[in-house]
Amino acid sequence: MIREKRHTPAADFPTIMSLSFIPNTLDDATHEALDRKVNDDVLPCIGEKPWSLGEYLLLLITIVEFSNGTLDPRYASSRASQALMMSHPELDEMLHAALDRKSYRDIRNLDILQAPRQLTTESSYHFYYMAFISPYRGQAVDAFCEYLENNNNKFAREYDRAKYYGKFCSIVQSSGTGKSRLLLELRTKGVVVLYMNLPPSADKTDFPPRDVLPAEILTANLGSKADYSARCCAFFVAVFTMINPL
Repeated sequence: MIREKRHTPAADFPTIMSLSFIPNTLDDATHEALDRKVNDDVLPCIGEKPWSLGEYLLLLITIVEFSNGTLDPRYASSRASQALMMSHPELDEMLHAALDRKSYRDIRNLDILQAPRQLTTESSYHFYYMAFISPYRGQAVDAFCEYLENNNNKFAREYDRAKYYGKFCSIVQSSGTGKSRLLLELRTKGVVVLYMNLPPSADKTDFPPRDVLPAEILTANLGSKADYSARCCAFFVAVFTMINPL
């Protein structure tokens, strides 16, 4: 009896630790049809071994283009794909193995390449909630804390102070990328974090949820500049009076 040896990503790439795979979302026939499209498009442009990084980049872009919309379209850009390959050098090995087989199922099943999920309001809330309570990964909070300490030291030097408007900074990134979680994780560095979320009251999908009382005090019925300044002072005096015993 001949037993077919099933192809598994783990068997082909035992040394790859930072890239994970998702279960198949496409059937075998679809994978094979997409493989043919990739091969027809890319093989005439690729020379003999050893293949170059440029050829691997072309292959990755082509796999993304022929993925039936399952892969993130931003990686059809050479700039985004190159940045991804620089962040994950093991991708070269995976692309090499896939090109050897002329089969790209494993690449399509890489979690990091998947197109963003379309979430309902309920599933979106649950998704972000789970992201907040799961163990924090990575060293972003260490780098951010160091950045804030450096800024504070610069502002403390009188000869430098005139260069700066004030002791603040901005974190700008898309929704769901970890800005709020990063700020809250500063508490693990001995930093007092006063976190307030102040979106418009009409925004029912924001997470963390809107902090109603601070939002009403700081954003509604502002009145004159003097009245608003007095309101802010009273609010923050009350907040830090409560925090101080802690």
